[in-house]
Amino acid sequence: MKIAITIIFFLISQFSYSQEISKRIQKIVDKIEEDNMYMSSAVGYGGERPKQWDRFEELKKKATDEELIILTNHKSPAVKCYSFQALAERKNPKTFEILLNHLKDTEMVETFQGCIVSGQSVGDFFLDVVKPNYISLSAYKLNEIQKNTVDSILLFDEEVKLVAKSYLLESINPKEIYYDRIKEIYERENNKSALIAISKFQKQEDKGMIAKWLSKEKTNDQYYGLRAVRNFPDSYFFPYIKKIQQQEIIKPTGFNYPLIRMLYLTTVQYKDKKSRELIENTLNNAKKSTLKYHSEYIWLALTKYPDPIYSGIVDTIEISDFKKSEFEYWMKETDR
Repeated sequence: MKIAITIIFFLISQFSYSQEISKRIQKIVDKIEEDNMYMSSAVGYGGERPKQWDRFEELKKKATDEELIILTNHKSPAVKCYSFQALAERKNPKTFEILLNHLKDTEMVETFQGCIVSGQSVGDFFLDVVKPNYISLSAYKLNEIQKNTVDSILLFDEEVKLVAKSYLLESINPKEIYYDRIKEIYERENNKSALIAISKFQKQEDKGMIAKWLSKEKTNDQYYGLRAVRNFPDSYFFPYIKKIQQQEIIKPTGFNYPLIRMLYLTTVQYKDKKSRELIENTLNNAKKSTLKYHSEYIWLALTKYPDPIYSGIVDTIEISDFKKSEFEYWMKETDR
């Protein structure tokens, strides 16, 4: 009996849905659902315009706001994303409300933007649409009050599992009112981004926790330990940094490039004689390709964080104009 009722309810829901979406819009939606991928206006190395984008443009032009709102709850994640983007580009006043309703939407949508095929949750995609300089510059964007509301939900609602939560933790200002909640996230979820957030408070009681990450065997874990010390360059951590440096300069291959980069971005925060000696030790003892990569990242660290204590070191490093240009782009676009 329960199964029969469920089937009847499903059929009624489908009938109701079909009555609210016109046939011409349904045809567009069916095609989007068939490919079931979010594609931007230009994809692949040739920057070709895909048919999926044409369907989005047609949907945006022909669908009513009411239809688009209904479609943000469609079973296809691609349909959801295109429908929400269309609403946002119309600056529909319900955009923010719909966004809030999807912050727990972890269904994955496959994306093809430029040359990159990837995937993200529908909730993260919706957030990207309303962020400044993301997805669509002409779309509805969050004001300061709305942004603070979203940030609060990401931080305090335990049911929200979006990647945006990690980005928020890594960029959050160390206000004391956040500390207990961030510590709770770290302890319950072993969240690496929460570790970065905690390090900004520079509390003595957290030094042992950070040191554990520096001591882990996997270099990907050590990377997060270094990121934490970058925010909290206490002398307590320097022996751990030196140990990582010693392990890395003897490797002839198999480099973890983010780790090496973060090693020197962290080292130069100390601005003392010991940190200068560590850098000079690398330049004097690393060999061949190991020296090449380490010296390039030393150049990056000293260019990003210059200090008189390191005077003269940059002048001894040979680095190509192409690499300099690549690092300049990196410094503008990311901080990891």
